[in-house]
Amino acid sequence: MLANHLHTKNISAFHALRCSVGLAFFLLSFVVSGQPYFKRVEGSDKFFRQRIASFQNGDIIICDSSIEAQRTGEGGQITMTRLDECGNLIWAKAYNRTPEYLEFKDIKINSSDEIFAYGSAYIGLNELIFLLKISPEGNVIQFRMFRPETVDHFSYVIELKSGQLMLYGLLLDFGTQKQGFIAVFDERLNFVWGKKFTPFDSDGNAIFTKDGGFLCHAGAYLYKLNAQGDIEWSKSVATNSGLKLLAGPLEINNGYVFQGYSNGFSTLYNISAQGDLIWSSRAFPSTAVEADMMMTAQQQILVVYNLKEGNDSKLAYLLVQQNGTILEQRYLQHASNTLEMSSIYTSITENDVVQIAGNKNAFQREAFNFLIQFPLSTPIPSDCFQWESMNTSTPSNMNLALQILDTVAVTTNMLKLDSENLVTTDFKPPFLDYCNADAFNMLTELDSTLACGDNWLVNLPTGFVWEDRNRTNPRLLTQVGTYRAINNQDCTAPIVQSYQLQRVACNCTVFLPTAFSPKS
Repeated sequence: MLANHLHTKNISAFHALRCSVGLAFFLLSFVVSGQPYFKRVEGSDKFFRQRIASFQNGDIIICDSSIEAQRTGEGGQITMTRLDECGNLIWAKAYNRTPEYLEFKDIKINSSDEIFAYGSAYIGLNELIFLLKISPEGNVIQFRMFRPETVDHFSYVIELKSGQLMLYGLLLDFGTQKQGFIAVFDERLNFVWGKKFTPFDSDGNAIFTKDGGFLCHAGAYLYKLNAQGDIEWSKSVATNSGLKLLAGPLEINNGYVFQGYSNGFSTLYNISAQGDLIWSSRAFPSTAVEADMMMTAQQQILVVYNLKEGNDSKLAYLLVQQNGTILEQRYLQHASNTLEMSSIYTSITENDVVQIAGNKNAFQREAFNFLIQFPLSTPIPSDCFQWESMNTSTPSNMNLALQILDTVAVTTNMLKLDSENLVTTDFKPPFLDYCNADAFNMLTELDSTLACGDNWLVNLPTGFVWEDRNRTNPRLLTQVGTYRAINNQDCTAPIVQSYQLQRVACNCTVFLPTAFSPKS
């Protein structure tokens, strides 16, 4: 393992007791950037859509579902694994129902660290939509299923903003065109409103926009909706261009960014809030796998993508300014022959620590699902992987031509169905350390005793957090026991502080009554 299994959270402690107290403590400041790790998924053929999201403290959740369920229609389950910032296991659980099987699609975390999962539930020929709400500890808060107004559907992504939960996907019905839909729920999983629109493609993504509306992407089609779901504008990519929009939208200061692909090269495009092209970047070699894009703390665009070189496929990333200038281009060098991917999902912390979940190409036997974490500011080399600089970009000759698309958005409904709670079981996470490192702890203790009635204000130095994952700051310690704080930003050699809290009997004055009243 890269580090011992230590659970942590932010803290300080304020202590006020009426009797003598013994407390062990050690204060030390130790500041480093995020710790890199590289994990592979054991039995990658059993999983097909691992996606990733970040908690407020830098922990991550990885969610997936079973390929076996997709093949047989039985025994499907959703698996969730929570890892701390060093990649150590916090909890791992599986959620399933009978007779349905559940097919997971997307996951998000709100500001209270509650987890929302979205996907499809199948009972025979009935195809339903499910929403699952999980506590930070992995316990089921709510599970609901909904029936759309069509005979078939495909769920794509969810987004969270200001207490609203947006679902995005595809609707199918007899004798009709493919229809895209947006459905808005509150965080209690109550349906608020829904809209559908045509034409539509068989993939896509949608986001909340800064003006309170929505921007939807489905293949060649773009739809800008207002906060009520009415279409403000819609456009499509000219079919004679040979260009395919893969990834996006990502909202930046001046509109939205998309990834376009053609003949082994990708280009980034900035489209204004009104749907007009502003700039295009230089082209860079890639596969036709959709990249994942997000904003860094420095307000740069991070693009994680699949780089094809000869017979090998490599994980790569770009850092791009908001004017389209490519600042940095790197690829992952590691011991394996290939990381041939069918999909890539990325999350990033407020300190620009990047986590990447890659799902293997089912036809590439040597490849495997993987999970990588590294600090973007200083991509530290490890014993088995490092990020190498490269410069493969060239002037782009892929012109993005957009034309007005004639469409309307009409109301659609999601009917809530009666549903039982899921069955929750412990799950053995499939993550194995691809890199090996010897881990050790530096444990320090120092005793101090306070007089009866004294107060004690303790502040941990920068980088230290409580092992019991308490976030209170300051924190009032009142119970006898041992409290441990840790700085595990250096995951291979975490520093531990042990606070041993003991009560010592006070010399208290005892008052005896001199008389008794019959009424007392």
